[in-house]
Amino acid sequence: RYLGAGVGRVLQVWDCDVDQKKTFAPMRLHVQHGSAHDDLTTMTWTKCGRFLACGSRDLAVHVYSRDKIEGFKGHALTGHRDKVILSQFADPRKEAGENAARRDLYTLSQDGKLLRWTFKPEGVEGEEGDLSRGSWLLVGKHFVERQGARITSCSLNPKTQTMVLGFQDGRFQLLQMPDFESLHTLSVSRDALTTAVVNPASDLVAVGCAKLGQLLVWNWRSESYVYKQQGHFYDVLSCDFSKDGSQVCTGSADGKVKVWSVRTGLCFVTFSEHKMPVTCVRFVPSNHAVCSCSYDGTVRLFDLVRYRNFRTLRSKDPCQFECLAVDPSGEIVAAGTKDTFQVHLWSVKTGQELDVFSGHEGPVSDLSFDQRGTTLATSSWDRTVQLWDTFTGKGRKETLAHHH
Repeated sequence: RYLGAGVGRVLQVWDCDVDQKKTFAPMRLHVQHGSAHDDLTTMTWTKCGRFLACGSRDLAVHVYSRDKIEGFKGHALTGHRDKVILSQFADPRKEAGENAARRDLYTLSQDGKLLRWTFKPEGVEGEEGDLSRGSWLLVGKHFVERQGARITSCSLNPKTQTMVLGFQDGRFQLLQMPDFESLHTLSVSRDALTTAVVNPASDLVAVGCAKLGQLLVWNWRSESYVYKQQGHFYDVLSCDFSKDGSQVCTGSADGKVKVWSVRTGLCFVTFSEHKMPVTCVRFVPSNHAVCSCSYDGTVRLFDLVRYRNFRTLRSKDPCQFECLAVDPSGEIVAAGTKDTFQVHLWSVKTGQELDVFSGHEGPVSDLSFDQRGTTLATSSWDRTVQLWDTFTGKGRKETLAHHH
């Protein structure tokens, strides 16, 4: 029903339980708190939803109430020397010999200082989950071994009190609180982990790296990957659907060719043989292979059954390929160049170069075979479209000039 939002140094609580049929604004401002001296960096709710804890750049953690409580202005918990990146309530639990459930709050700063706070009620015990009458006591202090890397992401499972930390160097660490026991440590990336979370059962850890486009799910008990995905690192320059529409292949400036399942949206194979940006990708008509060209001077065919590069096509003279096309039979591949303004043809079966068409006065921008595969149309930056006879080898048949 309630939504908490940090706006600068102000915490706003919005009431979402509004009749949308009679109200223009679907939410109304319920309460706002502004006792923090700098921007808020993190926020968490108690299990009952009556109180919130917010970390701030002023190095303190502020505990606020959802509703206005007479005489309660909030708590400010200090002790950190760097920006607070985690403030998380643990689920209430009873210890041996205690009558009331203990309410713990964990706070973590970017320098690795981890503090554990426990709420001590004052006077008569109030309602369940009431944090307005009493004080917070510091009962635990720990320092995370960072090995010189900043903590870039963190998360705590409030039920099992399992904490996962992501570091700038691509490592993550799993800790069991409140004993501060290190359960597992693993390096999974070459760059900073921007998100890290542990599942409710605390056996799976999900980490993500925004810069590399990585998403990994790791089972730390069996020490195995459950899920592993990585997008393209640079711009996607070309894509193509398979003939049955079930797959999509993409080529990117990172030099990789990826094939994705349309139904699941997942990449199931990545080819990294190209050394420079992949400028064009095409499925062969049988859908059993993908053809790609690159600025590295190669045209490659990848087998989608055995997942391997089974054919590499090159021209006699070094050049940069800009576009390609596969004839309807899947037996001939044509590729246009950016620097020599030529069109090269190869046989897929033998890998031999069949012909070279010259005639354009600018980079070849696109290629297309007709339905019979006997005529190849090529377009160029010289504002012409040229038709070539690929069946008899007579070369250019016609030139279509464009003046705009």
